[in-house]
Amino acid sequence: MLRDVTIRTVERIEDVISVLEFAEREARAGSRVAVMLSYEAAPAFDPAFVTHTPSEFPLAWAAVFEDKDRGEGESYSTSAWTPLVRRNEYDQSVSRIKELIGAGAFRAARTQVRSDF
Repeated sequence: MLRDVTIRTVERIEDVISVLEFAEREARAGSRVAVMLSYEAAPAFDPAFVTHTPSEFPLAWAAVFEDKDRGEGESYSTSAWTPLVRRNEYDQSVSRIKELIGAGAFRAARTQVRSDF
């Protein structure tokens, strides 16, 4: 059972790396860690990356989960990743994304797969 969740978020570019350093320290100490980076966090890694002005959504987010019941070295598995769309629909979506990027779209994504833990 997961207990003692610690969450860190930042809204300023200059603080993004500190969240990643925090997450890495905790993971190396044996905690389970989840990290989310927004697209607008890119300039934290290279100022040449230009993005939209960040919104109120966090630039970086990390959660540390202390799993009190987990045995040392215990692992987990997932089922196979299963597509939720047919191949032709996927191919059409990818073609459309390429068109949007060619027309100057800032970002586009298409992911529809599923797996059970």
